[in-house]
Amino acid sequence: MAAGDPAAADEAVANITHLTTNALDMDIASIEDDGVRRRIAAAFSRLRDQAEYGLVFEKHKPESVVLHGQQVREDRYATLRATPGPRNAFRVVAINNGTATLQPVDGHFRPAGAQTTEVLDALVPLARFGDPIFPGLEQTGEVLGAVDETGNPTKPFHAVINGENFHALETLLYAYEGKVDCIYIDPPYNSGAKDWKYNNDYVDREDVYRHSLWLSFMEKRLKLAQRLLNPAASVLIVTIDEREVLRLGLLLEQIFKGRRIQMITSVINTKGSARKGGFSRVEEHLFFVFVGAAVPQPSSDNMLSAKTDEDDEAAVEQINRGTIWLSMLRRGSDARRVDREKQFFPIFVDEATETIHSVGEPLLPVSAKRSTVKPPRGTVAVWPLRKNGNEGRWQIGRDQFIKALEDGTARLGRRAKSGQWAINYLNEGAKKRIESGEIEITGRDGKGALMLQWATTGTAARAARSVWNRSSHDASTYGSTLLSKLMPDRSFPFPKSLYAVEDSLRFAVGANPDALVVDFFSGSGTTAHAVMRLNRQDGGRRRTVLVTNNEVAADEQDELRAKGLYPGDPEWERFGICEHITKPRIAAAITGRTPQDAVIDGAYKFTDPFPMGDGFEENARFFNLTYLDPETVEAKQSFEQIAHLLWLIAGAEGSVIDAEPRSGWALPAQATYGVLFRNKGRAGFAEAMDARIDAGDPPRHVFIVADSTDEFHRSLEEVGADPARTTRLYRSYLKNFRTNVIDLKDEL
Repeated sequence: MAAGDPAAADEAVANITHLTTNALDMDIASIEDDGVRRRIAAAFSRLRDQAEYGLVFEKHKPESVVLHGQQVREDRYATLRATPGPRNAFRVVAINNGTATLQPVDGHFRPAGAQTTEVLDALVPLARFGDPIFPGLEQTGEVLGAVDETGNPTKPFHAVINGENFHALETLLYAYEGKVDCIYIDPPYNSGAKDWKYNNDYVDREDVYRHSLWLSFMEKRLKLAQRLLNPAASVLIVTIDEREVLRLGLLLEQIFKGRRIQMITSVINTKGSARKGGFSRVEEHLFFVFVGAAVPQPSSDNMLSAKTDEDDEAAVEQINRGTIWLSMLRRGSDARRVDREKQFFPIFVDEATETIHSVGEPLLPVSAKRSTVKPPRGTVAVWPLRKNGNEGRWQIGRDQFIKALEDGTARLGRRAKSGQWAINYLNEGAKKRIESGEIEITGRDGKGALMLQWATTGTAARAARSVWNRSSHDASTYGSTLLSKLMPDRSFPFPKSLYAVEDSLRFAVGANPDALVVDFFSGSGTTAHAVMRLNRQDGGRRRTVLVTNNEVAADEQDELRAKGLYPGDPEWERFGICEHITKPRIAAAITGRTPQDAVIDGAYKFTDPFPMGDGFEENARFFNLTYLDPETVEAKQSFEQIAHLLWLIAGAEGSVIDAEPRSGWALPAQATYGVLFRNKGRAGFAEAMDARIDAGDPPRHVFIVADSTDEFHRSLEEVGADPARTTRLYRSYLKNFRTNVIDLKDEL
């Protein structure tokens, strides 16, 4: 560098901020010009001071997103459909007769080369990191497994969003900032084996920047996750293996300063996974970040000690893992009517009062027909019937059941969508734990059943250990093999054990039956499946929001490109993770049927074993994250694109308000929220609000469209809405959801 060259000095200062500090091989002291040397040394010092705990990495900008389905426009960025990403980025200078004049730009979207031309069909829009993005949600399907007799959903929906997770997280901030109870993520492990992409390119193990790229990638997403978590009490769970465990630990310490962070080691493959020249890996790690008052839920299972009765592992797990009330219907072996003929008797239920009226005698002989039994007036007979209609048997005999009713250790359970009532009871293991104090009796409910909870004091129920060794966590048997039962014709690399995720979540939200759980690296959808299991065990209404992309596997990508197909083409998209794996897996779990409409073979194990073909009483709705074009969207026309975001805020339950009525307001009977679109609708909206409140069904949330603060507060007062449950919307809906706006000066 020549002495006294200000232009060269400025260029050096600008460029140094884009270098990875641990790759810097410049000997600053050797620079001849004293002023240049001081300026470069100061720039390097600022870069170094950005990191704490010794964790130094480049911020790596930009991350970009390819906007498939949108129109290429002048004075915007575009990339090649065949090889999308910032390495093939162009600024669109002009468009004439289906041909675009392009200015090539470098990886940071700066001019880099002479102009060229390309046909529009070969291009797709590209948004750089920091360019405003206006996201929306487009519903692409749903699965209903929890509905009433009229077909109306009776439980909240799980939501699955297909989209780039950084922008999806920014979108979710509008709905859930500070409201999420648990975030569970299984991010890329950065193995170098084509397990993740950065800017549309796989990160190779030989890339000297791969650790820095991974940290930059994770930091941006974890900072958004921090904003989503409920500051009063919430938990972040992040799984990782040895490749990035040390860096992730430091990164979490930097982002979640002052929070309680603990690492768990979990055995997931006792056979071991070979590491060339090293030990065979059998474990992975889980970081638990406890925010606010959150603590791990106590359990009688320390997660490490060997089981004392392997032959009865399922029963032991049912108690140890927190499921207290069990089904009276016998499952598994020895479960037919003919196996215990005296344990086939009717239980008469008064449906008006939802109570057990009386208990009938065993129906003998085994050839006797159920139709010969006449229920007492006003009751229905509940028999031990399998979901397929076959006759089974109860877990205990008639006299023992009557005694259990008197003791409060038997009760009427939930009514299934089929109309069949569940009958619950406490087995001997649960009764012994009540006697020992592990389970506490807090009283009796209005129908005489014991009200129970796990003891939170004493020595029986305590925090689990930090090393987990459970056969149920085997990723091969209860990840890959289990997934193949749900979808026999499809595979997914390295899915988590369903029961490993279930156990992790139980420590975080086992005591919160209404928890909101987010997973923005959802892969095959194991997190939602695990939450469904928890709900079935305690009658919870927990719900999940999953975010995944629709990338295809590396080998499939090569095959599709050989056929002349590219991302955005329908034939390409149908093989993506979301369409080919996540959505079908969740649908199969809920319905109990494979994508080929066959009953799923096999049974769930451990906590709450039951046939997989029984499915779950859960609902799920699927979405694509869309990108609105601000130049083509006018006020009101984009409301349908954001309608489901409002629905998510109100609990992902009930009907969706997707258009403005002529009245200027909307509060449908089946909706959990209302929208006041215009001032003229204030009176009608207020009247509808009063009617809902008088009926004991007030809306959970209210949205008021108002461009001025005064107008908003006047509407708020006139309609009588709770300020804590009311959100203001601008009439220009693009203003509400402007995301991806980053100050690049702070990031570069």
